[in-house]
Amino acid sequence: MKKIVKDALVLFAITLVAGILLGVVYQITLDPIAKANENAKEKAYKEVLAEADSFETIDALPSDDDINASSDIDFSKDKVNEVAIGKKGGETAGYVVTVTDSDDYGGDIKFTVGISTDGKVSWSIIPFNQRNCWSCYES
Repeated sequence: MKKIVKDALVLFAITLVAGILLGVVYQITLDPIAKANENAKEKAYKEVLAEADSFETIDALPSDDDINASSDIDFSKDKVNEVAIGKKGGETAGYVVTVTDSDDYGGDIKFTVGISTDGKVSWSIIPFNQRNCWSCYES
């Protein structure tokens, strides 16, 4: 009986120390990961709307019902994550929309679409789940 209690206490101590260490590492890496994600987003925005110097996020996103009502295409598996206005010298250079498509067999696909004020459209896949980043289309 003593051996079982001793073994249980040893396992508890190991688990406690491992949990505390994981919590500390999580807190240490939280800010660098957030900065890396922000840099990746900024890079994707610049890739699809190179004319812009800065980007301002729009807080009011269209609802899923509004998106589906405005088209004959079924967008129910797509989610608009973020919309930003690209600015160059204070003037609007275009718009950037980040969308997640849940209709892929390998998981979600997150991509960014840039629409310039002259009508040029370009888009790019954002690396996610070991996907490679590649520019897909420009018109």
